[in-house]
Amino acid sequence: AVAMRDSATYLVTGGTGALGLLFAGWMADKGARHFALLSRSGKVPADSQALFEKVAASATVKRCDIGSAGDVQALMASLKQEMPEVAGIMHAAGALDDHLIAELELEHFEAVVRPKVEGTLHLHNSTQQLRLEFMALFSSVASMLGSAGQANYAAGNSFMDSFAGYRRANGLTAVSVQWGPWAEVGMAARAGTSESVVLRIQIDEGLRAMQDILGAGPGLHNGVVGVGRIKW
Repeated sequence: AVAMRDSATYLVTGGTGALGLLFAGWMADKGARHFALLSRSGKVPADSQALFEKVAASATVKRCDIGSAGDVQALMASLKQEMPEVAGIMHAAGALDDHLIAELELEHFEAVVRPKVEGTLHLHNSTQQLRLEFMALFSSVASMLGSAGQANYAAGNSFMDSFAGYRRANGLTAVSVQWGPWAEVGMAARAGTSESVVLRIQIDEGLRAMQDILGAGPGLHNGVVGVGRIKW
């Protein structure tokens, strides 16, 4: 079983989005009492308010562009002053800007890859001195299978997968979870994408999968785990 410490801070990027808040609530159920919810806007959108209410008493919303080294450095300095030591990270920040390769311009690539690549590097660089219980990187089934129009998104998530292996090879904790689309929360639900080869993950199934992944500890032999409902 996974247990969170009530004396530690758990950091969630994409922290005011539905998926980030879903996992903050899950960690609260596991005993966590201090959350730093990172958001580029610093605001909780209307469709995330109900999930936010569950953790509002324990959560501090921090405005932070995870793709900015300066923002992350300032954030970590403020957390050190204001909150208990960070013990775990859920890196759930992400963006979509789908284009077929023929129409894919540099700006479409940078906007999508930045939170995945730069964000992961900034989190890594700013927490190397901490003894993290976990760093869960939210990758995508797009990295595993590819996805039409998502070369930029697949590339960003593929970096996360590789970087989890790099951290583990250097004695640091990390797992990159290649999530399939979620049924009620997340970007796929918001976009209303249709189900074809990859079906939607139900919320209880996804949370149970994370329970198994984080609960495996050293028994998890690989830093990359795919979680999806796929019609092989």
